[in-house]
Amino acid sequence: MLTLSGLPLLIHLKLSGCVRISNKGLLSLASQAHLLQLLHLDKCIKLNDDGMRHLALHQAEDDGMNHLARMTGHVLGLASCPEIGDVGVSRLSTLTSLSSLSLAHCPRVTEEGLLSLDALIYVADFEY
Repeated sequence: MLTLSGLPLLIHLKLSGCVRISNKGLLSLASQAHLLQLLHLDKCIKLNDDGMRHLALHQAEDDGMNHLARMTGHVLGLASCPEIGDVGVSRLSTLTSLSSLSLAHCPRVTEEGLLSLDALIYVADFEY
């Protein structure tokens, strides 16, 4: 993934349909996009549970997307990501400031994965 170090004020990023975005790219994104509030990764078919670990790990380590733990109003779109499953969804439960989450058309996400999201109390817009 292209380095985002030259975009320190980036708050909205829409990469929907970018089929070459990988978990490694998501790791780079999570470690560089400190102000990100909206992230659309819909139809990024290479992303899987490990990629969700990168988002959650950087939040937990007070690095990268750590602002997600402190603020509300964040949007995460993961619709039509066929390799994201229950394990990845459960990792998203640490992103407690999400106000909008889309997991529509993610065939590996089941009711078990959805139940793990009960910590996301600010989600007002949820798509499955």
